[in-house]
Amino acid sequence: MSTPKRFVAIADTHGDRIDPVTEQAIYDFCADFRPTTRIHLGDAFDFRCLRRKATDEERAESMEADWECGERLLRKFFEGGRENYYLRGNHSFAAGTDLLTRRGWKPVEAVTEADEVAEFDPLSRAIFYSHPLGLVRHSETTVYALEGRYSKQVVSSKHHVLLWGNQVNADQLPGQIIPERAISCSGFALEADAPMDNDRLRLLTWVIMDGCIVNLKKYNAGTTKARVQFKLSEERKIASLRALLDRIGTKYTFALCKKSGVNKKQPYYIRIYGDEARRIVAELGGEKILPHQWARLPKENLDVFLQTVEETDGHRHGRQVTWNSVERRNIDVAQEWCVRNGVDFHWGVVASHGFANGKPQYSAHFSRGFAEAHCSNLRIGRLPYAGPVFCVTMPSGTVISRFEGKVAFTGNCERLWIQEQNLSGLARDYATAGIKKITSILRRAKVRKMLPYDSRLGVLKLGNLKMVHGYAAGVGAASKMARAYGNVIFGHVHTIEVAAVDSDEGPKEARCIGAGCQIDMPYNAHKLAKLRHSNGFAYGYLFDNGDYQLFQTRKIDGHFYAASDIKIY
Repeated sequence: MSTPKRFVAIADTHGDRIDPVTEQAIYDFCADFRPTTRIHLGDAFDFRCLRRKATDEERAESMEADWECGERLLRKFFEGGRENYYLRGNHSFAAGTDLLTRRGWKPVEAVTEADEVAEFDPLSRAIFYSHPLGLVRHSETTVYALEGRYSKQVVSSKHHVLLWGNQVNADQLPGQIIPERAISCSGFALEADAPMDNDRLRLLTWVIMDGCIVNLKKYNAGTTKARVQFKLSEERKIASLRALLDRIGTKYTFALCKKSGVNKKQPYYIRIYGDEARRIVAELGGEKILPHQWARLPKENLDVFLQTVEETDGHRHGRQVTWNSVERRNIDVAQEWCVRNGVDFHWGVVASHGFANGKPQYSAHFSRGFAEAHCSNLRIGRLPYAGPVFCVTMPSGTVISRFEGKVAFTGNCERLWIQEQNLSGLARDYATAGIKKITSILRRAKVRKMLPYDSRLGVLKLGNLKMVHGYAAGVGAASKMARAYGNVIFGHVHTIEVAAVDSDEGPKEARCIGAGCQIDMPYNAHKLAKLRHSNGFAYGYLFDNGDYQLFQTRKIDGHFYAASDIKIY
């Protein structure tokens, strides 16, 4: 029989309201027991000054001590664990949503914890990348659609939409009048590749938009020759392209075409041969498609690209430029590039005319920031839905999403983070700074999975044992949890209690593992319920076949008693 994994689970440590004896016992126990798996079941901070029913004295308190104690506990508890888990919040998108990752747009359902997903700062709109802290999938029967000219998102009811930098539940928005500019559609990436020569970029863009890479190998498999050509009729375009080629010293031929094709006018051919043609083909990978790496070029290159698009395949309408392409990757790369550099960009599928291959045609539109004259209020609707929604939990609580070609900078929140969005002044500053510290600690602690505070989504399964924060209170909480989850350990109610329910697979047991915080709190001074509260935590063994052995320890007369080894008989 293989050696089972050792685990320890703690709950409800409540920041600076932590019980010092319990805290030290947790550290000492972990040092002796050396658990591979460590789980914090939630309420790592107290947040008393943020409670809706906080007293005047509590509201006046600084959160500094609360943050410091909570951080200390998380750092020391997770240190040494190889499989760490922490319960947090999430947000949910309907199927059909893409998220921006370091490798481009990716369907939300295909995003993994190995991906680096784009996040942003709501105030500065700075864009950066991090690995998701957790992934969740569940079903919904209702979703909310928010759509404007430039942005669109379809999300679950408790998804936190970012409006003017503040997070609001989606189900609170129907009936409100919200200008579309309340939602950001582009930002400013904190990192970019070295700039590309602007004239080189112009030439390659010309090739992609109006040029043709002639595949000479189709006629002679062994040839090393290459040809890039342009078939043009507009004097404006001819003059612009020839001026560019002359300026960069590229040799070319210029002549009338003998056969006009579909054009009534005899168009002109501009052709590039030899080493320069081979270089162009190599740089574009033999395709008239935007290279993925262009999306990481700086703003100065993007401006040149957009100017060249307008000059070649694009058409200006006021402040907006429209560009059509049958290559989806062209659209994807250009949109990512624009999103990273403060340019609003959206697209849709239009009827394809003149393409015998029947490919769909994508009509893209870009402008420098929101065009106020074209901005209207968001259309907000509640829609029936039957299917999965997908979630990622990000360190900053923000992601960049795309639905049907329209971008939205959106966000999420969780139980411990909710109040941060409703604060102002110093309290909010503390909350924001603290959240950044916490997520940094958890990232360094290599927390494997983050789970939301949600009765359906927030369930950690380790073999046959489930772990949640807790979604029942009062007398009989363990019975309710047993009926809902079967074999489960939980926190939340600060008690140590056990309840079992009948099952044809054997009895299912729910156990509340006690709390790490002080038993006597100011808020519960007058409540009888505190008389049932106990300090404690759970530990045990996880076997390869899914079975487990669970032990409970509690504080007795100021001490904890725990077995630190196991024998097999």
